[in-house]
Amino acid sequence: MVIADVPQSFGQLSISGTVCGIAQLGDEIFVACKSSRTIAVFAVLDGHENFTRRDDVSLSELRTPPQDITASDDYQRLFVADDGNQCVWQLDR
Repeated sequence: MVIADVPQSFGQLSISGTVCGIAQLGDEIFVACKSSRTIAVFAVLDGHENFTRRDDVSLSELRTPPQDITASDDYQRLFVADDGNQCVWQLDR
């Protein structure tokens, strides 16, 4: 029998709106919502469930809220899917 090491508590990221994408880059978590052209940014403290809200990333170039986001640790970039402009934006962090 294999017993998994399951965490007993989880941290909570407070977001207003319906989440459509989440990505982690380094010690930051990025959360995109269907109702906003900004991406919420949280710092991960000590690699645990403690999070601190940082300044949001505003994407004024988007015609509509992002559809999804992902990140590349290799390139240190965040990628944002933009259906309104039919493209993917690359954001350096």
